[in-house]
Amino acid sequence: MERFEISETYRKYFIVIKLKNGSFYTVWGTDLSDEDNDKLLVKNKKLLLFKTTETFIVQISNYRDAFFDRQNFENWISEESFQETYNLINIGSLMKFSESDLSNKETALEIIDALNLIQDLFIQVHEEEAVFSSELILKFKDILYNNHFWKSDNYDSNKIDIIDPEFNKIRILLKKIYNLFIKRIQFI
Repeated sequence: MERFEISETYRKYFIVIKLKNGSFYTVWGTDLSDEDNDKLLVKNKKLLLFKTTETFIVQISNYRDAFFDRQNFENWISEESFQETYNLINIGSLMKFSESDLSNKETALEIIDALNLIQDLFIQVHEEEAVFSSELILKFKDILYNNHFWKSDNYDSNKIDIIDPEFNKIRILLKKIYNLFIKRIQFI
């Protein structure tokens, strides 16, 4: 069997979320019963984060009401071994982002992954979605994508389209997003 074949079949992914105070486990995936919207394991508008893989394996059946795309989710759980995580999302990177990170592709990917996961959570719980439609955050994400992932052959990767006052506003906004996210977590 190919690596992550079960996850790809059901489009449910066992992931690690790294925060300032440690790493935690949850599920991020596609709700095949709801127009293929990306969702997380949420209960009472809180993201369920498990402290260990073992806790996840033992406790996950107690949170069936948090399952999205229930039949596929249950099939995935019964077939998945949970021996390996699909991805690590470093949410803590939002708190330590610096201007020098703009030219680092690995850090840019961490930031984009973190912002996309948090945005999916906010959309799912219908809270704080507006922060992601602000002109500043849209420009920031465009800069990261353009500098590292969508650039053409003649693109100058040393050219960063952001000025210092905006960068300070972005750092403040990233910290705000991190803190809003932390309020939406239930640790298990």
